[in-house]
Amino acid sequence: MKDSRYIGLFSALSFILGLVFFSCARIGTPTGGPKDKTPPVVVESAPKNYSKNFKGDKIDITFDEFLQQKNVGNELLISPPLENKPITKFRNKTLIIDLNNELKDSTTYTLNFGDAIADNNEGNILVNYEFVVSTGNFLDSLSVTGNVVRAFDLKPTEDPVSVMLYSNLNDSAPLTEIPMYVGKTDKEGNFAINNIRSGTYNVFALLDVNSNLKYDNPDEEIAFADSSFVLDPSQTVFSENESLDTALILHYADSSFFSDSIPHNYIVNKKTGDTLRFATKKTYALHVDLSLFREETSKQYLSVKERPDREKLLFGFNRPLYDSLVLHPLNFLYSEDLFLKETSVNNDSIIYWLRDTAVASYDTLKLTLTYSVLDSLNHITPRTDTLSMLYREASSKKPGRRKAQNTEEADTLSKFQKLAINVRDNDYLDLNKDVVIQTEKPDFDFNSDSLKLIQIVDSTETPVKVEMIRDTADFHKFLIHADWLEGTEYRLIMTPGAFTNIYGNSNDSVEVHFSIRKLEYYGKVIMNITGVKSPVLIQLLDDKSNIVRSEPVSQDGQITFEYVLPRSYVLKVVFDNNKNGKWDTGNYLKKIQPEKVKFYSKTVDVRSNWDVELNWDIEKPSSLPTASPKKGKGGAQNLTKPGKGK
Repeated sequence: MKDSRYIGLFSALSFILGLVFFSCARIGTPTGGPKDKTPPVVVESAPKNYSKNFKGDKIDITFDEFLQQKNVGNELLISPPLENKPITKFRNKTLIIDLNNELKDSTTYTLNFGDAIADNNEGNILVNYEFVVSTGNFLDSLSVTGNVVRAFDLKPTEDPVSVMLYSNLNDSAPLTEIPMYVGKTDKEGNFAINNIRSGTYNVFALLDVNSNLKYDNPDEEIAFADSSFVLDPSQTVFSENESLDTALILHYADSSFFSDSIPHNYIVNKKTGDTLRFATKKTYALHVDLSLFREETSKQYLSVKERPDREKLLFGFNRPLYDSLVLHPLNFLYSEDLFLKETSVNNDSIIYWLRDTAVASYDTLKLTLTYSVLDSLNHITPRTDTLSMLYREASSKKPGRRKAQNTEEADTLSKFQKLAINVRDNDYLDLNKDVVIQTEKPDFDFNSDSLKLIQIVDSTETPVKVEMIRDTADFHKFLIHADWLEGTEYRLIMTPGAFTNIYGNSNDSVEVHFSIRKLEYYGKVIMNITGVKSPVLIQLLDDKSNIVRSEPVSQDGQITFEYVLPRSYVLKVVFDNNKNGKWDTGNYLKKIQPEKVKFYSKTVDVRSNWDVELNWDIEKPSSLPTASPKKGKGGAQNLTKPGKGK
């Protein structure tokens, strides 16, 4: 009895203790804590950052946590540049940089790590961390800052641009040697080159496709300042940053690195005891904005040679031809009517259509092409390329290629040439547009009797007189012009024989139903343009930067874009210095900058049956619209009102 009482008491105590233990265990369960958002912090380095009289060949930087190890080699930028690429490796939390070069005497070297310093767990980046050492007894402290955007659209590049300073002031320096100092742009196109010594420099920017810091590739984009500049504390305007920017704080700063001529500030982190340089300090810096462009090369070469069809030989060039292109057959006979030659508007591509079907049946055509190029002395001289133009039958298994069911059907399909029409069945045609018909192969004749246009009003069909216009610059293009009635339905009928190509093939039967948009569907953009001091082009761009309308303007006044589709647009002005009606690129050796452009600062939102009226002083500074046209945002216009002429 007594034993059973003790056993019961022991069981009760065990139960109570179990509950307490379980409760304590639940309370003590980890919750994971807040997400780490702090970038890595430097805890020590050898040598110290901003050291003078550096004589070593290695730099060790230790952080408070482990780093990601994938980007350091690519992101690390050293200015002045080194001949050999430094070697980087990690040992625990320490980044080790083997400079792999003999450093110059009395030179300040800046190591910029871009976005390479990121913690291993969360990927928090210590943006643009810089490590500076000098091989002399002082540190250079001047800076060049600025912004680089493409001249054509004022947008930064996706890839970083190298911005370079040259103490060699010869124009050939960017083409033949690496720069004295170098920096890189960020995603917004901003750059800063720090710790520069006093001197006179040229500034040059390069989208460096082969990563050799030299302008030696015609596909590279460049920018340059119009003249040299003197960088000196006594002649440089200083700027002051009034905010505490954590990206600019230097940990374990040593007051001896500051030049006596530059004011400075310190704060002490009471929690860690670190001495920090406060961002509010005056720095001697020159600001330079640069416009990036790709030169129109004078070097001529054949960039495309294709035979997409048996009868079609296509040749494309990197630039417009200096003069005519001459084709000479090698394995087939030449005759006067052997080819129909088709030249692009820009004279940079040529198509030869083989009229002789017997010659077109050859699987390989051997020929020579002769065209003019510039030699090393810039003299025009002929060049001849020997080519083999091979044709292979396209596989019927390719996606989208219809296979004929039998030989008879294949023969029937080959008899007809394809037509492309700018209006689809049961769709709309703009009130101010013509029907455009594009033939697959050059046409030598068309028969207007095989084409009918019918107007449909209240189910009543009435034939309409049309004007057929052949495009003299394009053997494939025809325009059907009529006095369209807005909001009205039409039916276009083309019977076989309407269009016959040079091989005797005509079109199959085609019938298209379409309607003409009503006038009230469109909007109107009215612009009061001021500040015009030289010829400009006012352009309306869609959300893909295509030119929808372009109007030359030579003086202040009002211009109007009518029949504008309801959507969002961007307004652009091109300062057309040479009055050729288009934007022109620059030339470095000739010291020609690309033509300037500006954008209206707001997106232009056009609505049906409304006029958009705005005032634009093109001399005032402007920027890209504040929002994407695709989203239809960016601010209202100065004035909108109901459209007229309904």
